[in-house]
Amino acid sequence: MTKTVILACCEQAHEKTALMLEKMGFSVCRLDCSQDNCDRELSNTSADLLFCYTEKVNEEMVDHCLAHSRDKQIPVIFIISRVKGFPEKIQSFDHAWFIKEPFDEDELSFTIERSFHVLKKENDIKLNEANHQRLQLALETAKLELWEWDFKENRVVRETIGGANSIIPSDLKCGGFDTFHRFIHPDDRDMFREKMKACWEGKQIHIEFRSVPIDGSVHWYSLNLKPLFDESGKPEKMIGISRDITQRKDTEIALRESEERFRLIAESAKDVIWLLDRNAKLLYISPSVEKLRGYTPEELMDTPFDKILMPDSYKELMGVFETFFRHFRKGVIPDVPRIFEVQQPCKDGSTVWTEMHITPVLDEEGNFRFFLGISRNIDERKRNEQELEKQRKLLDSIFNLAPIPLILEDSNRNIENVNNSCMEVTRKNKEHMIGQKAGKVFSCINVHRGNVCGTSEECNKCIFKNAAEETLRRGKGISKREGKTTIVLPNGSEVSRNVLVSTSYIDTGEEPKVIFGVNDITDLKKFEHSIIESRIQAEEANRAKSEFLANMSHELQTPLNAIMGYSEILQDSHFGHLNEKQKKFAEHINTSGRHLLELINSILDISKVESGKMELHLHDFRVIDTIRNVKNVIVPLARKKDIELKFSVEPESLSLHADEIKFKQILYNLLSNAVKFTPDNGLVEVKVHKESDMAEISVTDTGIGISAEDQEKLFTPFHQIDSSMSRKYQGTGLGLALVKRFVELHGGNITVESEPGIGSTFIFTIPLISQNTYSGDIEMELSAN
Repeated sequence: MTKTVILACCEQAHEKTALMLEKMGFSVCRLDCSQDNCDRELSNTSADLLFCYTEKVNEEMVDHCLAHSRDKQIPVIFIISRVKGFPEKIQSFDHAWFIKEPFDEDELSFTIERSFHVLKKENDIKLNEANHQRLQLALETAKLELWEWDFKENRVVRETIGGANSIIPSDLKCGGFDTFHRFIHPDDRDMFREKMKACWEGKQIHIEFRSVPIDGSVHWYSLNLKPLFDESGKPEKMIGISRDITQRKDTEIALRESEERFRLIAESAKDVIWLLDRNAKLLYISPSVEKLRGYTPEELMDTPFDKILMPDSYKELMGVFETFFRHFRKGVIPDVPRIFEVQQPCKDGSTVWTEMHITPVLDEEGNFRFFLGISRNIDERKRNEQELEKQRKLLDSIFNLAPIPLILEDSNRNIENVNNSCMEVTRKNKEHMIGQKAGKVFSCINVHRGNVCGTSEECNKCIFKNAAEETLRRGKGISKREGKTTIVLPNGSEVSRNVLVSTSYIDTGEEPKVIFGVNDITDLKKFEHSIIESRIQAEEANRAKSEFLANMSHELQTPLNAIMGYSEILQDSHFGHLNEKQKKFAEHINTSGRHLLELINSILDISKVESGKMELHLHDFRVIDTIRNVKNVIVPLARKKDIELKFSVEPESLSLHADEIKFKQILYNLLSNAVKFTPDNGLVEVKVHKESDMAEISVTDTGIGISAEDQEKLFTPFHQIDSSMSRKYQGTGLGLALVKRFVELHGGNITVESEPGIGSTFIFTIPLISQNTYSGDIEMELSAN
């Protein structure tokens, strides 16, 4: 950006000029200085353009500005309000200009451009003079030979040798053209004669020729000839500049060979190789471009460069080229980017991403020749990068949206990143946490006491420190490790918090990292403690209830047995005959007593299970024998409703090591329920088979079925799915609850499959501990838990 300085006398207003300059893209510096400090203030600036804003021209101020302009070689523009009385020396000064108020932005822009143009022209003249001097020095350094040939005398009349051996051997200097002609290689003599003839006719010529072998080798020479004319316009002399170009010719031959090798490599390379001149025109492109983009080299050679690249890629590349040529100096290559990722259109309408490696190539004199480029297909890499970027954004979103604080640490346990939850919990900005230790972020009491995180004795117990070190040591994360930490609240009070820490080990290939997940579970631990206490109290109350029910059941059994015994005596007519009505009453008393006894026994069994006092008497027995016993009890019930019973055991020799009485009770309860809830003429089927190391027993009926909602409550004690069923079918709701507990006491499981109106299937399993081994009874007390 061009820097301008506006110099005003005292406190002249110059905001208008400054605003115009800034609008035109100039950097503006305002100086209000007096005559005494003008030189000092100006010398402290590094301006490219100087303005002097004054109403009344002051000679000393003008001298200061002109001197600064001359010393720094910058234009100075005087902004005046009147022309009359303006010093003549300003008008005659090469770098000084003036503009009269009022003026607009166009006038100001024109004056600035004109001042820079004139200054550049003067600098160019000086540069040309310096170049001329350098050229003279270069001629001497390059060992050129300058000489003059007189046509009339047909000989060399003046010769200047720049430190090299003469192109003309000493024995040929005094001879004429024919003598000199013998110095020319026989293969080049005809060409040389034709060229010399053109020079005698007044044309300037350039000849490159070979000499006859000198010292056993042929030399190449470059000869530039220019005719000098007499007053009549006829050529009388010629000036010649010659040099030995043997080395250059050898280089050209090597270059042609190198170019041939380059062509062979380019045509066989998978990557696309191309050459581009300074006007962005392709000089060459390898045939591999057709495989990459579908275009032949010939099609692309005639295509404008802005059509060879996609618009954004073209804009980027041309910007770099412009910077390159703006800063390029002969033999000096500017430091600009050399590798680009650009998008190029293909013939089929698609695009392809390529990585371009561009190298500027200079000639032997340091002048720019062309850009050498290699384009490589990176389409797959770009797709992978885009996918990785999507994954990175997704992971960043997950990281920041996580409901618990997350921390990313490096291998030195310094924080590299935190999520939003961490900032909310700690009430600290991310910038204040980056580079810190976790202890400081979470206000650890040890840090509050002035210790560096991880250095005190108490830090050895720190959950954060231990979790990070273990994760880095093992190379894998830890999950949900509980710990405690003492933190200091903003009011200075100390509080102990329960935390749940999980970590993840991140292997980046260079330095491993650790992600922390921190969850404050202090309130949860308190809640868990209260739940545990409530559960203990509930279990105590339930145990007391079960013991009470067991005791009550025993107490009720004694009078109930007496009632049942007396009713049976009455029925047997031991104390005389009863009439029909009395017999009916005695029968009702006995039936109700038996029902009540069955209920009491069930309550007693449930209480034993829940209080952990249920005993299993395990021994081996054949399943088919037990099923026959249960069948004998169920058949009379099924006949009353014309229900068909089916039983199958595979294999028939299948044996169980279990409590046979409990097994019978399980089967009886399931079969009696199946008969009870199956309409007349229905079907009840029992199947037993071996499944791995378990015996699987299923009881299927064609009864009323059970809805999915009621199946969840099916095995709850004292619960029936419908109170109306209790009245219609009778029952206490204890049968299935006992079945479930007896099955689970054996280490098995029970499930139900049912559909209302179709029927139900109860399936339970009993482990096959041993087979065909008949041993004595084994008593075993199992805890309900």
